[in-house]
Amino acid sequence: MIKHRNAQGNISWQQPLLWILLGFLITYILFFVSPVFLGPEHKMQFREYVPSLDPIGADLQRLIDLSRAVLVEKEPLGLKKGMCIPLECLLYWPLIYVDPYNAYVIVTILNITAFLFITVVFPVLITKDRRLSPVLMLILVTGLFSYGFQFELERGQSNLLAMFLCLLAVYMFHYHYRLRYVAYLLFSVSIQLKLYPGIFVVLFIKDWSDWKANIRRITGILGFTFACLFILGIDYFVLFYNAIKTYAANPNVVWKGNFSIRGFISYLSTIEYKLPGWALWITSNSVLVQSLLLISVIVCLGLVMMRAYLLKEGGINPYVLLACTIGALLIPSDSHEYKLSILAGPVAIFLNDVNILSSGACRRILSILLVTVISVFYSSTLFSYVYKPFLLKSNLPVLYVILIACTLFYMIKRPVAD
Repeated sequence: MIKHRNAQGNISWQQPLLWILLGFLITYILFFVSPVFLGPEHKMQFREYVPSLDPIGADLQRLIDLSRAVLVEKEPLGLKKGMCIPLECLLYWPLIYVDPYNAYVIVTILNITAFLFITVVFPVLITKDRRLSPVLMLILVTGLFSYGFQFELERGQSNLLAMFLCLLAVYMFHYHYRLRYVAYLLFSVSIQLKLYPGIFVVLFIKDWSDWKANIRRITGILGFTFACLFILGIDYFVLFYNAIKTYAANPNVVWKGNFSIRGFISYLSTIEYKLPGWALWITSNSVLVQSLLLISVIVCLGLVMMRAYLLKEGGINPYVLLACTIGALLIPSDSHEYKLSILAGPVAIFLNDVNILSSGACRRILSILLVTVISVFYSSTLFSYVYKPFLLKSNLPVLYVILIACTLFYMIKRPVAD
């Protein structure tokens, strides 16, 4: 880990923590102090910022009901509450026999444990000195009180569990290679919980120049994962495939909290009050805009991976990890704001690794700007849309800025440490 102190031991202006804290302070003032204390009402405005349901843990109960219908009642053709991934039904099977409240308590404890691993344990394990840095503590403390994490807990979702299994698998592959087959299994299970962890398969690359081994490994992992989709039989797989295809084309939940590319465009088209000119243009050219946004995400992912290849940086690359995480948030047709809970870990790893480039005034200023921008826009995701202006109520623009800033920073990074 690069030290950012000068010869006298004082904090240097080139220390990333200084600019990270500045970013968090800016959003704290904009999205908490200002709307809560400085509004025109001249009284404290503390709104309900998590769209809660009664009873709590609605998504968890839906999955338990689906598992019961498929495994106990044997009625996969009569599912009226949606469709779950085949292996996901089996993973939730034990909770069928648990009281709903206790099931929610169990999943909540697992989610908190997963968040701690993603945000603190995993970053510490992959750093050379294995030290709990101030940056990690900042991300942990703010993340525990963040809007996305509370929303994840309220719904009883499994995004954190999927990300936990994914990153645990990646860690085992790179640091305990003899357990690589266990890692492959855990990674496959993470995809069975949520399909989007599949994008992280590129983290199973040790040496970018060994193309044959990389292709063989990735093909094997994805092939095994695909085979798991038939675990409940061909008939259920066909039902699952048709349900996914239908849902991808027509998401049934359209609201400001669905920040995926398709979800954002769909939300704009449902707004009844007068839209600004740019929003009207987007809604009237929705197919074109969706295509351009998707292509831009793919281009950023491609540039980051190409840079990793050119720099020969295999292993757990912070830039690749962060770019893939944002891709996992934006590309699916359905990404609700509880998925923001998985962003804390990759951002913590990125900010814990990054340093202010010291060679050249332009590169130094640009790196400071990019670190500050990433800090500002990430910390803005910690706050609910109820405290944000129209342009930032959806987190799609925010995630795009982080992705572009991450890509630019990696582009200006040199092969050797400055």
